[in-house]
Amino acid sequence: MPRIYVWSPFVRVTHLLIALSIFGALFSGFFKPLFSLHLFFGSLVFVLLIARILYGFFGTTYERFSHFDFSWRDLRYYFLHLFRDKRSYIGHNPAASWVMIFIILGGVAVTLTGLLLLGAMYERGPLDFLGKILYFWGDFLKKAHQLIALAILIASLIHIIGTLIEHFYHRTRIIDSMVHGYKPYEGKDLHPSILQSLFGIGAILLSLTIAFYAANDRSYREFLALHDLYPVEFRRECSSCHTLYPPQWLPSSSWKIIMQDLKGHFGKDAKEYVKHPEIIQTYLLAHSSEHHPSYFPHAITRSNLQSQKYRLSRISFIRELHAKIPPKLFEHPAIKTRSNCQACHLHFDEGILQPEEIRIPDISFREALQIYLR
Repeated sequence: MPRIYVWSPFVRVTHLLIALSIFGALFSGFFKPLFSLHLFFGSLVFVLLIARILYGFFGTTYERFSHFDFSWRDLRYYFLHLFRDKRSYIGHNPAASWVMIFIILGGVAVTLTGLLLLGAMYERGPLDFLGKILYFWGDFLKKAHQLIALAILIASLIHIIGTLIEHFYHRTRIIDSMVHGYKPYEGKDLHPSILQSLFGIGAILLSLTIAFYAANDRSYREFLALHDLYPVEFRRECSSCHTLYPPQWLPSSSWKIIMQDLKGHFGKDAKEYVKHPEIIQTYLLAHSSEHHPSYFPHAITRSNLQSQKYRLSRISFIRELHAKIPPKLFEHPAIKTRSNCQACHLHFDEGILQPEEIRIPDISFREALQIYLR
């Protein structure tokens, strides 16, 4: 049977890496401790998609967008003849053309919303400056990110089903063609030029480099950490009997209630430890949640406007974040109480609440799955 060389190594490798990255990003997105892995896959797919878009304009003939079949008439014909005799295609068939362009554009959109979300909600990444500007858009960006990801998942599953039909029902051996690059068709082989090959190698290496950097970057710790900015009195006296609670995690109204009743400080007499209450209260009120323009403090302020809760664990926004965690977990000997934030949030006292900094102590993998998939 005659065959023709259609898919270059760059397209075949990026096709595989993008597919693995999409499903890897979707899976790791459900588990906060795997956030670094989520950033790895997201960064990888973003750079690869940008490279694929560029390659779509100067790659080999069958890999260019100009060779994609976007005709509605051809698409209708394709589906009407899906399970009977139909045309054969050298490059992408009409359905694959539409699905691929949707996945490419959707992939760029989901990674861009991810970058915006990373900056607006977590104040990190290349758009970290947005944390002080778009923090109130955090919930909208999160929903947009999730909906686009769901759309890509559905499109990917449709693409997989269509590929299986092509390969096994119509016996086009389309899966084999993505391994060796050849399709059973008469014509002239179109191998990539040296420039196209160098572009492909460079794009893949660049994408892996950026992905590894994104997954392992911890520079936000230096940028977000507040520990060294705390007044000596606050740091020394408030940490003498419990974990430090950064001022931005409660509104000023809550701090006033706490500081006005030090003798009955959550069942203890804190006056024995707090020798400079005026200095500490002034600092807390000046740096409370309403004076801290970022996503989490803003959400805390907004959800506490009516209730005036002075326990962080009782604020509705915080309770919603922990709603999927079984109540019994807070009774674990390593945690003991909901107010022991430091038990799971490793750098809570420094004001850092990053997903990959969460470590739930001494639980089995099965218990972890029950927590995150509940």
